[in-house]
Amino acid sequence: MKRLICSIIALTFIGVVNVFSVSTSAAELALSQEQKEKYYQQYLNDLQDLQSHYIGQEVLNVTVANVEYFEKNGWIEPSQFKTILNEVMTSKIVVSNEAHSNSLARKIVTSITKSFNITNTTGHIIGRINAIVTPQSAYDSDRDGMVLTSPGTITTAKGWGAGSWSQTHAGVSHWPQGQPYTHFGYSIAGNYTYQGVVIPFTTNFTVSISKNGALY
Repeated sequence: MKRLICSIIALTFIGVVNVFSVSTSAAELALSQEQKEKYYQQYLNDLQDLQSHYIGQEVLNVTVANVEYFEKNGWIEPSQFKTILNEVMTSKIVVSNEAHSNSLARKIVTSITKSFNITNTTGHIIGRINAIVTPQSAYDSDRDGMVLTSPGTITTAKGWGAGSWSQTHAGVSHWPQGQPYTHFGYSIAGNYTYQGVVIPFTTNFTVSISKNGALY
């Protein structure tokens, strides 16, 4: 009886091993070249369908990432990708409240980070782009306080999110008339790619300085 029980347990274990082997093999099946082409064409078709659906409405003008992106990061079921497309298209780009410094702070600040969130309709942030501005400043007797003497430098970086950021532009968009300068206008542009959806990102913003030297 003991030998019979051991044999049953052994056969059961082999069966379990076989089940897991089949599952693993199925999970590791790669798409054929033809399937990849069909997937990608479906991505493009679904984007066109959604664009037609949202005609006249304010949505993000997104595009589908290139084939290389999916080859590197993995292919997504078309039905799931259409859901992602819809989520991203209906998202908004808003200035983060955390980006505002206290203009009444009694200390000189040498740099400021302006943050811009890409937020979906449920309020979930799917990406954050930071613009780091380091203007030059000095004391001005006429103002009896600090002023800006040069726009300085501006860089961008992904602040948060599972996507990737590629900067295409960062610079000064506006020089104020006359001196002393109390603010400068800046602009940034680039692409944020989230799960195969490319979001073109362009925005303008202003950096000002208080008499105390705080940037805001």
